[in-house]
Amino acid sequence: MCSGAGFHGNFSNHSGKRTCATNLFQSGIEEQLVMSRTGHRSTAVRNYKRPSQEQLSAGDAALTRIHHHVTGVLEHGQRKPYLFTWTDKFSCDTNITINCLLKVLEDVSNDMSLPPTLYIQADNSAKDNKNFILMGFLASLVQQNIFKKIKLSFLMVGHTHEDVDQMFSRVSVHIARKSVPTLPILQDLAREAYHPMPNVQHLENIWDYRQMGISSKVQLVGHSSPHQFKFVKEGDKVLMHFKEWPLKSTTYQGVDVTSLAAAYGNEPQPIQQITEKGRKVFEAMEGDLKKWQDGGKMTEEQIKWWKDHLQRERELPFPSVKRASQFQPFRCPEEAPEVAVPAMQALHDHIRNLKKKSTVKVVHRRA
Repeated sequence: MCSGAGFHGNFSNHSGKRTCATNLFQSGIEEQLVMSRTGHRSTAVRNYKRPSQEQLSAGDAALTRIHHHVTGVLEHGQRKPYLFTWTDKFSCDTNITINCLLKVLEDVSNDMSLPPTLYIQADNSAKDNKNFILMGFLASLVQQNIFKKIKLSFLMVGHTHEDVDQMFSRVSVHIARKSVPTLPILQDLAREAYHPMPNVQHLENIWDYRQMGISSKVQLVGHSSPHQFKFVKEGDKVLMHFKEWPLKSTTYQGVDVTSLAAAYGNEPQPIQQITEKGRKVFEAMEGDLKKWQDGGKMTEEQIKWWKDHLQRERELPFPSVKRASQFQPFRCPEEAPEVAVPAMQALHDHIRNLKKKSTVKVVHRRA
C-alpha cells in the first residue's frame, strides 16, 4: 500500500499515529485532546512532542545576540581601508567618530606629525557627525596647529555609489548566509571581503571628547543645512567657512569658532562606565550561553570565547588611541626640485601636442 502511494521506507499504523500526535502538538492542541485522538491513556504521548523547524527558528530568534557595530573609514592618501567594531558598552554618538578618526591619523602619521590639510567626507548624520561636537573638535585641531586647514564635506541623502558604501556592500555580501558565532570570525570575513585588506580593530575604550563639548558654554546652531565646511586659522582666531554645496559658483560664509575650539583645550578623560543598555545585554547574553550550546549553535570553545569576551566588554581599560594633543604640529611638504631644462622642454612639447585640434574631412579617393 505504501509503495503504491509513493512512500519509501518502513511505515506502520503506529507511524501514522505518531505523525498525527506530533502535528497536533505543533499546532498547539492541548495534551488531553491529543490523547483522546490517539487513544493514549498515559503520559507516553509526550514522547511525540517535537518542535517544528519554525519553532526551532523562533527559539533561536529569542536568544540574546550582542550587536557589534561597524564604523568604516577609507584613507585615500595611502589607500588604506579601516573597519572598527564596537558594542553597546558605548553610546552611539560622536565619540565613536572622533576616536576612529584619531586611530586613522595615528596610523598614517609620520612621527606623529601630519600634512597641513585634512580632507574629510562624512555621512550626513547629526547624531554621529554633523554636530557642534565634531566641528568644535576639528576647529581645535586647527587651533593647536595639528592641521593648517581642514575641509569637511557631507554626503547628500541617498548616496549609494560612494567607495565607502562599496566597501560595506562587499563585506555584507561576503558575510551573508555564513555562520558568524564570534567576533574574530566576523573580523576575518571582513578582511577577506575587500581589497586592499582592511585594518580591522575592536574598540575597547575611547576618549570622551563629547563631554568636553557639552561642558562648553557655547555651541553651534544653523549648521544642519550646509554640506561643506572649511576650518582655518587667521592670527589667533579659528574661522569656520561654510556653504550649502561644494560649487565653484557659490562663495563661503564665515563664522568665528575660536570659543568653540577652546572647549577642547584640556585633556579628555576615558569613558568611565558602560551604558545601561550594554550592561543589560551582556547579562542577558551570559544567561543564554548554555542555550546556545545546548541548541548546537556554538561549540564549547566558542562558549569559552564568549565568556572571556563578555568579561572584557564589562571592563574599560585605558584607551589605546593617542589623544589629539599628542600629535606634532603639521609639516609642510618639501619643495619639489626644479625640473631640468630638457625635461621641461619635453613637457612643453607634450602639452602643445595635446592642444592640437584634429581635422576630420571627406576626400575623394585617388583613381
